Amino acid sequence: MAALSNPVNWILAAVLGYISYNYLTATPPPPPTPRPKMPTLVFREYTPKELAEFDGRTDDTRILMAIQGKVFDVTRGRNFYGP
Repeated sequence: MAALSNPVNWILAAVLGYISYNYLTATPPPPPTPRPKMPTLVFREYTPKELAEFDGRTDDTRILMAIQGKVFDVTRGRNFYGP
């Protein structure tokens, strides 16, 4: 019964109750909206200068990467490959 008469215990119980209530009643954040698909890229050969334009500096441009003469569209991995 001594635990019920101590005001510190009441304060701790109130704080714990408040935190528990907020944790259990929190609404999840809305899912992110997907980006619109870009049109299909037509196969062609690129010079290094042309390829440099596709570096993804703006959200509406593609990110292209060339490895051993093959060009890959890595736009879907913008967070990993982006500038």
